[in-house]
Amino acid sequence: MKAIVTATSAPSSHEQSPPRWPPPLLTVLDRPFLQHVVEYLAAQGITDIEFILCEEAQRLRQFLENGTRWGCSFGFHLARDPEQPYARCRSLSWADPSELILLADAGCLPCSDLRSLKPSGPHVVPISAPPSGDAWTGWAWLPAHAFAALPCEASRKEFGEALAVMASSETDTSTATCETLLSTETPAHYLGTVRDILDGQMGTLMHGGFEADAGIWLSRNVSLHPTVALRPPVYIAANCRIGPGVRLGPHAVVGEGCVIERKSSVINSTVLPKSFVGEGLELHHCVVDRNRLISASAGVAVPVEDFLLGSLADRDLRHAVNTAVSRLTGCVAALLALPFVLVAAVILKPMRRGPLLFRRTALKLPAPPDPMHWKTFTQYSFIPFADDSAAPEAQSGGGILGTLLYLLPGVFSIAAGHLHFVGVPPRDPEAVEKLPGDWRDLYLHAKAGLVTETGVLYGQTPDDDERYSAEVMYAATAGFRHDLRLMLAYCISCLTR
Repeated sequence: MKAIVTATSAPSSHEQSPPRWPPPLLTVLDRPFLQHVVEYLAAQGITDIEFILCEEAQRLRQFLENGTRWGCSFGFHLARDPEQPYARCRSLSWADPSELILLADAGCLPCSDLRSLKPSGPHVVPISAPPSGDAWTGWAWLPAHAFAALPCEASRKEFGEALAVMASSETDTSTATCETLLSTETPAHYLGTVRDILDGQMGTLMHGGFEADAGIWLSRNVSLHPTVALRPPVYIAANCRIGPGVRLGPHAVVGEGCVIERKSSVINSTVLPKSFVGEGLELHHCVVDRNRLISASAGVAVPVEDFLLGSLADRDLRHAVNTAVSRLTGCVAALLALPFVLVAAVILKPMRRGPLLFRRTALKLPAPPDPMHWKTFTQYSFIPFADDSAAPEAQSGGGILGTLLYLLPGVFSIAAGHLHFVGVPPRDPEAVEKLPGDWRDLYLHAKAGLVTETGVLYGQTPDDDERYSAEVMYAATAGFRHDLRLMLAYCISCLTR
């Protein structure tokens, strides 16, 4: 069977919508909503799918690829106007004009057996939303030749009205109403979708969690403090850290790479991937997207600039102690490294026409919010510096030798108190000013180090979301034990790659 899926929506400009993703890529449980749609179609035996894309087309196409991982065959077509997604339907060629096609909208998913709604002949069957069955879902069965008689250049609403008129004019036709409709159109719809899935109303949807207890789904690499209270249903995606005294559920979802700090509660809410919930925060009927708090019940969205700093206020004393210990250890490391630095200088000098040591100006952390009061230092390396947000692996180009040529001169910055062994990546002031506001606030409260969580978790080429997530996680969990674990993991990765 064949389908046409319209996925023309761009990231919403509506103040109540999460702005990071186009609606089809908005994460539901542990994967984009569009993936749920594709997996549902494949489970219904629909494997030949034509996608109509518009804005964010390249991003969507990169995610979908060619469809082989789902056992499907994908085709892609570009619409000129996202408000007129059906204009390309007429240009699609079909071997049999009377062949039944499933028309689908990537922004919603009707919970019904699509095969049971399929007409026996070449008839039009729009699929309506419950409970009244009056609103069109964007899904319908129709013969391929029907597109020639429909106003494909019209808006989605006008197209749906014309589709209903065509269906009512046929003598042998029927209307179909789905049992439940999953949608990500608004925050309220999104939370309703999450609730329906967790309650088992859409049992065929796939996810990567395992049911640790009745109604409690956990994914890999989830750290739960023993005092965490879980009230089902709850879903926790991979690489999450849940602090002491946290209450999750009912109907709570924590996306991949999130940190929930101590004594916070997440009830009837979703924390989207790579977000941080500070200490003592209570979330009810909310969607959290980084520093953006969206209340579905109140109908408001609030950007909270210090949202990420909820658990960082009491760390000044610890930072002073850590700096003193780091400087002392750095002095010892500098003395031990000095012979190796001299040997490296003697070997490299005849081999280089340019400078023996490369340098860059980096911001000294922690730093005040006002750039006028920022202090800088000079960081040295035997190899050229990559961009200022790169992980050490990217700076060194990988390999033990490149890593040593990056790290050895750096221990002298540790001895001087400018850097730590483990921290966030050093950046120059210009790069820090270009960071988004919430990321910059987080960065200014952290400590810079030669070894970073970004490098350990994501390797040589992390993207911005991965860097942000790693720095949030490090800021929330930084401490002697965590630094020691990162150092050990970093050393193992250097020896094994």
